[in-house]
Amino acid sequence: MESSTRNEILEKIGKRIDEAIDISKNIKNFKEGWEKLKEIQNELKEVKADQEVKDQLWLGLKDSFERIKKREKEYFSARRAKQEANFNLLKPVVEEGIAFAKESKSFKDAWNKLIGVQKKFKGVSLPKDKHQMLWEMLQDTFTYLKSKEEEEYDLQKDNWEENFLKLSKKIEEIKEICEKEPFFKKAWASIKDVKEYFAEVKTDKERQNKLLDELQKAISKLKKRQDERKLEIDKIKEGGFDKLNRLCNRALNEAKTNKNLKDVFDRLKDWQRDVFSNSRYLDSDEEKATLKSKIDEAFTIYKKRQEEYFITKKEDWMKGQLDFLAKMKDKKENLSTNTIPKIEKSIIHSKEYLEKIELEFKELENPEENERKYSFLSEKIEKVKTEITEKENSIVDINKKIEGISKTIANIEEKIKK
Repeated sequence: MESSTRNEILEKIGKRIDEAIDISKNIKNFKEGWEKLKEIQNELKEVKADQEVKDQLWLGLKDSFERIKKREKEYFSARRAKQEANFNLLKPVVEEGIAFAKESKSFKDAWNKLIGVQKKFKGVSLPKDKHQMLWEMLQDTFTYLKSKEEEEYDLQKDNWEENFLKLSKKIEEIKEICEKEPFFKKAWASIKDVKEYFAEVKTDKERQNKLLDELQKAISKLKKRQDERKLEIDKIKEGGFDKLNRLCNRALNEAKTNKNLKDVFDRLKDWQRDVFSNSRYLDSDEEKATLKSKIDEAFTIYKKRQEEYFITKKEDWMKGQLDFLAKMKDKKENLSTNTIPKIEKSIIHSKEYLEKIELEFKELENPEENERKYSFLSEKIEKVKTEITEKENSIVDINKKIEGISKTIANIEEKIKK
C-alpha cells in the first residue's frame, strides 16, 4: 500500500516535471515560471523514493531551471538590443525636433513639433537611463519654449508701452502744428506723415483708438483755422496797406524770434508772395516800397541767423566727434585689456578641466559595465571642447571688432583734421 502511494506521488511529480519542462519552453513570465518550478522542487524534496528515480526527476527539474535561465537571459539580451536600436532611431528624431523648436520663429509650430516627438515615445521600449535622458532633453525644450514665449510676450508689452509713448509724442507735436502752423499745406503734409507713422507703429487697440480720436480733433481745429485764415486773406485783399504792413511786421518778428530756421525761410517766402501778390491793390509806390523793404530786412535777419547757426552747428559737431572719439578709444581699451584677458583666463580654466576629465575617461575601467559614466564623460568632454572653441572664436570676433573700432577712430581723427 505504501509502495503504491509512493508510486502515485512519484507519478504526480513526474507529471509536474513534464509541466515544468513545458513552462520552461513556453512561458514568457519568467518570474511566474520560476516560482512554479520552486513549488515542484519543494514537493520533490518531501517525496520518499529510490535515489535513482529521484535523481532522474531532479535532472528534469534542473534542466527546466536552466532552460528558464537561458531563455530569460536571451530575452533580456534581445530586449536590450531592441531598446538600443529604438534609442538609435529615436535620438535623432528628438534632436531634430529640439533643433527645429529652438530655431522656429513660430511658438505654435515649435510646440506642435515637440508634441509630435513626444508621441513617438508611446509604446517604444528604451533603456531606462536613455529614456530618461531623451525625455529630459524634450522636457527642457518645452521649458525653454515657455520661457521664451513669456519673454517675447513681456517684450511685446514693453514695445506697446514704448510705442504708445512715441505715438503720444507725435500727437502732441501735431496738435501744436494744427494750432499754430500758419502754412496749411505744410500742416497737412505733417498730418499725412503722422497717419503713416500710426500705420507702422502699433500699441494696444484701446490706446491706439484713443490717440486716433485726438488726431481727428487736431485735424478739426486745423480745418477751422484754415477757414478763418481764408477770411483773413480776403480781408487783407480788401484792407489794403495796413493789413499787408501787419503781415510784414509779423515776418520781421518771425525772422528775429523763431528758432526753427527752416520754418522761418518757408514762412518768409510765403509771406513775400502774399505781400507782392496783394500790393497791386495799393495805389502808392511809397507804400509798396515800405512793404518790400520790410520783407527784405526780414530775409537779411534770417541769413545772418543762418550763418550763426552753421558756426554753432560746426562747433557742436566738433564736440560730438571728440566725445564719440573718446568713447571709441575707451571701448577699444576695455576690449583689449579687460574682455579678452578674461576670456583667455576662462579658456585656461576650461582646458585644465578638460585634461582632468579626459584623464578620468582614460582611467575608466570596464566601459561596458560603467556605460552610463562612460557616456556622461564622453558627452562632457565634447561639451567642454565646444565651449573652448566658442571662447577662442569669440576672441577672434573681438579682435575683429577692435580692428573695426580702430578704423572708426582713424576716420574720426581724419575728419577732425579737415
